[in-house]
Amino acid sequence: MLLHKINLVCQTAAIFVLLSLAFIGCKGNGTSIDNDSSRCPDGAAVDAPNNLEAYFDSLLRYTPAFIYTRNVDDIEPNPDSLAVLGSIKALDDYQAHRISEYPREQVADALSSLIYAQWHNDTHGDDEEEIMAGSEMFLFRYLEQAARLCPHVDYLTSIHTGDDRAGIFTGHEFSEWHQPYYCILLYRQGSGYRTKFLKYYNEYDRIEVMSDSAGQSYLLCSSTSMGNSKPILLREVEGEYVEVCSSED
Repeated sequence: MLLHKINLVCQTAAIFVLLSLAFIGCKGNGTSIDNDSSRCPDGAAVDAPNNLEAYFDSLLRYTPAFIYTRNVDDIEPNPDSLAVLGSIKALDDYQAHRISEYPREQVADALSSLIYAQWHNDTHGDDEEEIMAGSEMFLFRYLEQAARLCPHVDYLTSIHTGDDRAGIFTGHEFSEWHQPYYCILLYRQGSGYRTKFLKYYNEYDRIEVMSDSAGQSYLLCSSTSMGNSKPILLREVEGEYVEVCSSED
């Protein structure tokens, strides 16, 4: 059975350093660090475990990752955390063909809960950066697996290309202003999708497939609503998307 979460207090100086580096690495637009489980989604191939429940159990046992969700009524066990665990089981059932439909509502609810808690703690909480990195580590690994198994990009994104090739996942802060928190590209790889972190605190409401005279394919992410969300151009290279530039460069 999956653990609900690991201890929020780091037990050793080594873990403290690891988590601090993980948080800094993610805020640095997705560079990898020594512990690969700590990286931001960067378009790299991800684990494809046959047993998702065992995979996340190992993640929670042997890395600093933990499930962090809302628990406004201090109910134990936390119902939102239990719902996240339930969605992992549903994804595992889908992967093993025990159910025929992708559990899109359960996944959406789990992501909503995880992102809300992450945003709220980031903007209102007192936790140290290493604690924030542990919960973000779980969130990113969860999104990668949900995307890997997702059959259609519109199951996880509302902004996407018309050919099911790619979409933009925007994790909103769930405030009354509905401002963005995460912005992550999903693009087709095999029967599912890979994830590539784009920016924090930016929102893109358009994604277009483009090509040049040589037949080179690109994705252009842009915004018609947020002036600080500068366009991002990504070039396709052997099925991967590499950021060429943004207008900030």
